[in-house]
Amino acid sequence: MNAGKVQKRKAPAKPAKPAHVKPAKPTPVSVKIAKAAPVKTAKPVPKPAPIKNAKLAGKSKQPSTNTD
Repeated sequence: MNAGKVQKRKAPAKPAKPAHVKPAKPTPVSVKIAKAAPVKTAKPVPKPAPIKNAKLAGKSKQPSTNTD
């Protein structure tokens, strides 16, 4: 009886913790890297720069496009 209880508690408790922590860490890291890659590339580009400003301003979108 003791062996059965110890095995059931140790088996699911040990693999359950590392298994959740391992996939949970690389998942958010990959998402952050993927999002940071396109964001950094769009910042130095002159095209996405005015587009972002126009989207934030909304009203400045029309005059901004005309001025360009």
